[in-house]
Amino acid sequence: MRWIFFLLLVANLVYFGWELDRETTIQRKQASALLAIPATAQQLQLINEMPSPPAPRTVEPAPEVVIDTIVASAEMADPAMVTELPEIQADVTAANIPVYSCYRYGPILDEEPATNLRNWFVQRNFVATIQAREEPGKQMYWVYLAPQQSRENAMALLKEMQSKGLDDFRLINRGDLQNAISLGLFSSREAVNNRLEELKEKGYVPVVVPYANVKKIYSLDVRITDTSAMQQELQQGYPSRYESTPLDCSQISTTEYSP
Repeated sequence: MRWIFFLLLVANLVYFGWELDRETTIQRKQASALLAIPATAQQLQLINEMPSPPAPRTVEPAPEVVIDTIVASAEMADPAMVTELPEIQADVTAANIPVYSCYRYGPILDEEPATNLRNWFVQRNFVATIQAREEPGKQMYWVYLAPQQSRENAMALLKEMQSKGLDDFRLINRGDLQNAISLGLFSSREAVNNRLEELKEKGYVPVVVPYANVKKIYSLDVRITDTSAMQQELQQGYPSRYESTPLDCSQISTTEYSP
């Protein structure tokens, strides 16, 4: 039995030696494969290992990048991409946009009521401008005696006319016709002819001047915020006493009448 024991011991030693040699061979091959460096490769060196310090390197500025602005149009857009875009809606509703209405009030025959109506709208922060136009009135005829040389002469002529039964006259005290005698303003030729016939019989030759009675007609252009409450106030409140017509807001005049 002893020789079998020694035989197994020798066999184990031989196997151990072979296994150790095989492991060493494998590690040597792996190390040589990892350390295989190409001949052209540069090896790292510490600065203190170099014969002289390396030359300083200059850093070139990065090239400027120019970004062209591309204007996309409906023809350039890909329909497939357009369908994927989210809907963009402006945050504007009808309630946020004021709606205006414009009107023209008139004709108004006097300036004072036109001014009062304007003030009513201005107090409510609305745009209101007064407009005025001149219209020829009824054709009139003015009859008068030419100016006298002095006031004394004019007064003497008045007494003379009064003694002859003439009346309805007035002495003009100033202006270009100072010391003239006004004999009346007539609206028809028949009335003028009757007056002229009367004066002719008394020995006077008057002057007749056609006279147009020019009058001003006023109107008021307004722009209001169109709300149901305001419309009700226009129809039932203070402005309702005046005639009004709708007006295109672009026709509102910014220049107001100046007396």
